[in-house]
Amino acid sequence: MEGTDINIELLQKIKLDNIRTNHRKVSCFSRISASVTQYLKYTVPMFSSSSVCNELLEEGLKEKYPNLWKEIEILIPEKNRNKFDWDWKIEEINDEKIREVYKYMEQDRSRTVLSLYSPRSVIAFEYIRQTTPVTSMSAICAGILEKKLKKKFPKLYFEFA
Repeated sequence: MEGTDINIELLQKIKLDNIRTNHRKVSCFSRISASVTQYLKYTVPMFSSSSVCNELLEEGLKEKYPNLWKEIEILIPEKNRNKFDWDWKIEEINDEKIREVYKYMEQDRSRTVLSLYSPRSVIAFEYIRQTTPVTSMSAICAGILEKKLKKKFPKLYFEFA
């Protein structure tokens, strides 16, 4: 898809459809991503999994689909987005907390679904869905998130992988 020109007309139509239907969230199934973010919720004050995952997902989409992302940035400018600073380091992994997270996730499979408020990502995924023969947007979303979480939190990621 990235070797071709982006259909701006289709992109604008998708944006308008999403505004009209108030469709602003991306959901994906990822046990690993959900576990890592749940652990961080337990251990980092004021942690927002939605903000972190949204930032990582947008970063991943920008890397994977640069031409598409460039056009989406024109449609939805960065200045309107709320930034969240989350540069901390996890020095030690608390095994007890990891067990708690596993237990929590095993109680209900729906807890492994991440829903993120991300108008830009919604438009990107809808465009990809309409222009490429992809079977699972959730799998693409989960793959991008897992790759980014693995890079940002390697010690923690491998505890849940």
